[in-house]
Amino acid sequence: MNSIESIIKYSTSALDKVYAAESKTAILGNGRKWIDVNFDKAGYVKIASILFDGLGDYKKVRSGDTANDYSHYQDGSANGFPVGDVDLTWEIKPLTYKRARQFQVDEIDNEETAGLIIGNLASEFTRVAVVREADAICFSRMVEATSAVLGNYKEEDLTKTDIISNLLDAFAYLNDNEVPEEDQIIYVSSKTNALIEKSPELTRFISQTDLKSGDITLHVKAFMGRPLIVVPSNRFLTKITTTSNGFAPTADSKAINYLVCDRHAVQPIVKFEKLRVFAPEVVQNFNGYKVNYL
Repeated sequence: MNSIESIIKYSTSALDKVYAAESKTAILGNGRKWIDVNFDKAGYVKIASILFDGLGDYKKVRSGDTANDYSHYQDGSANGFPVGDVDLTWEIKPLTYKRARQFQVDEIDNEETAGLIIGNLASEFTRVAVVREADAICFSRMVEATSAVLGNYKEEDLTKTDIISNLLDAFAYLNDNEVPEEDQIIYVSSKTNALIEKSPELTRFISQTDLKSGDITLHVKAFMGRPLIVVPSNRFLTKITTTSNGFAPTADSKAINYLVCDRHAVQPIVKFEKLRVFAPEVVQNFNGYKVNYL
């Protein structure tokens, strides 16, 4: 197997590892239960919803009933275990974005060198372009699901004196919505992280923890036991739009200071198609390689 063939064969798993290591939102995919991401239907994922009845009263068999009321024991309406229903339905959701780029690489005499260039091109493009755009989309969609009415969105300029109060309020909100502390995760902008590091009151609550992202183990800071992830400002925005050359904030977009969430509440779905490389022998409009990235 030559260098180019090897890159093509292992490209998907290699790019998945780059994505897991560099993405800030890939960790939100851990622990999913009811989402089928096998992509049996191209371009779609399946999301399961389970509906069931709540608890009812258990009664001893025929307690307080007359012999004439025995039929209620038989149908479960009066005695023993109350009968309930379970309903499982699958919702098919289309993937929202289909993004691609073709690269053209001039012919290189040494195939090993060509393979090295093409392999590094794919991994670096994943790290620099794909990860940033996927993160930016995910964060903006998360903000889209919040509102001041729900009590989980507010606009303000932060200072180091009020950031701890805000984070405690966010923890309380998640606790009230029955999110276990071990499932809570904190995202902060670089600016907000600087406020935390400048506050002696906050830094005494900082520790270190390990976080799994796919097959990658990340060593990150934790605040009051919750992982604290610093997000570059260029992908931590309330509203973004995809363009013909990456992504950009909309005119009414705002910078996100911090975002506290249940790590299982959001499922970012990113699917890499197999890298396709066309050799100079089949490329007709110039002398070199074409690399299709989807």
